[in-house]
Order: sequence, then C-alpha cells, then structure tokens
Amino acid sequence: MWAKAPGRIARVALAILARAPRATPAGRAFVVGTMSLATAAVLTGSAAAYALLSCALAVAVVSFLFPAFSVSRISVRMVLPRTIWAGRPYRVRVAVASKNRVLPAFGLRGEEADPSRSRRGSQAVFIPVLAPGRSVAAEYWCQPKSRGVYSSHGVVLSSSFPFGFGSRTVEYRTRTRYHVYPALGEVRADLPGLGEGSEERPLPGFGLGSAEFHGLRRFRPGDNPRHIHWKATAKRGEEIVREFARSWVEKRIVALDATVFGPRAGSFERGVSLAATICQRIARSGQPFALWIGSDPPVFHPCAGKNPASYLAPLAEVEPLRRECLGGLAALATAGATVFLVTTRAAREVRQALEKAGERRRMRFEILSTAARDLARWYRSPADCRETS
Repeated sequence: MWAKAPGRIARVALAILARAPRATPAGRAFVVGTMSLATAAVLTGSAAAYALLSCALAVAVVSFLFPAFSVSRISVRMVLPRTIWAGRPYRVRVAVASKNRVLPAFGLRGEEADPSRSRRGSQAVFIPVLAPGRSVAAEYWCQPKSRGVYSSHGVVLSSSFPFGFGSRTVEYRTRTRYHVYPALGEVRADLPGLGEGSEERPLPGFGLGSAEFHGLRRFRPGDNPRHIHWKATAKRGEEIVREFARSWVEKRIVALDATVFGPRAGSFERGVSLAATICQRIARSGQPFALWIGSDPPVFHPCAGKNPASYLAPLAEVEPLRRECLGGLAALATAGATVFLVTTRAAREVRQALEKAGERRRMRFEILSTAARDLARWYRSPADCRETS
C-alpha cells in the first residue's frame, strides 16, 4: 500500500497541474515583476517594498483562483439552425448553464473548437456574469463561403477574470456534421417548362413499383428513419441507411450534369445553384419530382414533399467529375417525362452525348447550360439577388 503512495501522489499532482490556470503573457510579466520586487524587499529590508510585495502576491493569488472557479461545474451546448445556406449569415446559439450552487462565474468567453477558415464571423461569445444555478444563452454569427459538409467540434470555454494574468480553459467536444446548402438564385417566369404556359397543377406519376435493395450509404437529412441499418450503424459508428432501387414513374426530373472538363469550377457552382433553385421552385408548387445527379455513383432521389433537406443535401455533397456521366439517365423515367438538365457544357455538346447514349428518344430534355449567353434572361444568380435586395 505504502509502496504505491508516491505514484498516486504524482498522478494527483499531475491532474491538479493539468487543471490549473495558465499564465498569460501579461501574467508572466507580472510574475517576473513580483520576483524582482521580492528580491528588492529582501535586499533593502524596506517596509514599503514588503507592503507592495504583499499586494502583488494577493493579486497573483486572485488572478489564478478566480479563473479556476469560473469554469468549474459548467455545461455548454451549441445549437445550429436547421437550414444553412452558402453566402448567407446564420446564427449559432450557445447555451451555458452553471451547476455551481454557491459561486458565480465571471468573464466567460466561448469559442468554437477548431473554427473553419471557410466561414466568416466572430465565432465567439462573451458572458460577463453567470449566476449560480442559472443558464444564459449567447449568440454569434457566421457566414459560410461555399456549400459542402462541415463539422462542428464543440466549444472551448475560458476565463481570465479579473486581471487577465491567469487563464483557465475547458474544452467541450461534441462533433456535429451539418450541410451548408447551395445558394439559391431566382428562376424567372420564362424558363422553359416552368413558365406560366406550363402545367402548374400536380402531375400524375409517382406511381411506385417494386422496391429492391440496392446497398448501404450514410444517412442524409430527409431520409426515412425506418431505413436505418442498425447493425451497420453500430459497426461504423455513424448512421447507415438501406438504399432501394425503386421503379418510380416520374414526370419531372431535375438532372445535374457533374461532368466538368477544363477550368470550369465557377461555372459548376453556378450549375449546382441553378439546380437547387429549380428544385426549390418545383417543391414550393407542390409538384412531385426527382433529383438525378450524375456523380460517382449516380444519385437518384425522388422528392414528393416540401422538405428541402431531401434534395438540397445531395447537392451540397456533389463534386465535379472528369468523365462522362449522362449514361443511364433514361432508365429512371418513363417516356414523355420532362428533364431539366443543368450542365456547364455547351448545349450542343450535351445533345451529342445524349444522342450517343440513346437517351433523347424517351424523354423531353430542357438543356440549361450555365455557359449559354442568354442565361441571365431567365435566371438571376445569388449574387445578383443580393445586390438588388
């Protein structure tokens, strides 16, 4: 028993040191000044020097004790909005609660752990006083620059009250994955197939035929929770769902051509935004449609409801390809279906690719090229919408 005592004492000492406040640059300078003052008091024996030394030691003790008590017994929870759009600022809510029944917390500063450089904003909150047993909600604003899948790693809470000489930091790690949806533009009334001369009533179709098991994939917002594969979820540590190949009979399909040759990265992002805008327009009218993305592997997602996550989440994840991807599109729709095909290539090049694959004989294609000269006639980009608003 006594032989193990030194090891236990060392572990306790290391744990205390790990939780002890750290000296800030100003605190290090203050400690050096205090040591110089102590040396002068011992050498001179001056009562005034000893009085100043006692005050300095009291300030040092207070500077290192208050931060330790301020961040102890604190719970932090970060809440993100349900819908986040690229290029639009969004508000992050940080809820801080004190479990201490006696001592209040002072000077709490909360920052996002591992903040992303692809977002603009302060990404920090400040709470002057938190009473014992109370909770406070603070907010800060962020603005993502581009669409994609982001990760939030939690909150880092720190305090350097009252003089800023000592700082205590505690990390609250809760990793959360969320989607930043493509920025939406505005589709004008003369877009072929969606204008006032087109059908705006719910179309027939969406008859559901056989459903065959196709494979497993990661859970996306809008997926049916009944399709979660629990064994695969427990094995991989993330939600996995079953994917079914359904024989949907669809009358309208929004298709995104992910094939990009040459320096067309900006044009591809405009195409993703255009596809998202068309999906949003059809969904708001209450019409059923399907989203097809020519990625690797291709994505076919029937969208019958108005939940934007069901069709915006795949568009947030899509990446450009360096090969042809239009093959197999016609097998997913019946004859007479209207396909809004968004592409970064010239319309003539896409028509040749469709004729080569034998796709144009079954469906009506509305080829919407971001390289077209008349693009601004029927589509306003998100940047143009922000300038006029």
